[in-house]
Amino acid sequence: TNFASTVLDDDRVWLVEFYSSMCGGCQEFASTWGRIETFYSKASDGVIATGKINIDKKEGLKVAEELGVLDDGVPHVRLFTKKGDRTGSVVVKSDSAFDYKKITGKINKMSHGLKKKKDGHFSKEL
Repeated sequence: TNFASTVLDDDRVWLVEFYSSMCGGCQEFASTWGRIETFYSKASDGVIATGKINIDKKEGLKVAEELGVLDDGVPHVRLFTKKGDRTGSVVVKSDSAFDYKKITGKINKMSHGLKKKKDGHFSKEL
């Protein structure tokens, strides 16, 4: 799957985790990420989509390098709030606490006001 067409060129808001299968912190974060994915798939009314990028794979590593994810390490989560957002906002870095409530609170604050319009696109109310 192509990251640009799936995430960057999509009208939906995307929450994306970057991880490595060889990373101990990523393995520790996996259960928290699973809860986050489940919560937003049910609670966001389609406003927030979630995805994962494995940096062990060539394509995943390329995306992580382009976004500067490797500077902060993995696990790493970014929120892409609008179509064409080429960098996203950092939600979790490798040195972050993996506290579910703090992370979801931050995501909710960052995505506050996003509403699904009747045409399926999203708008942010200011």
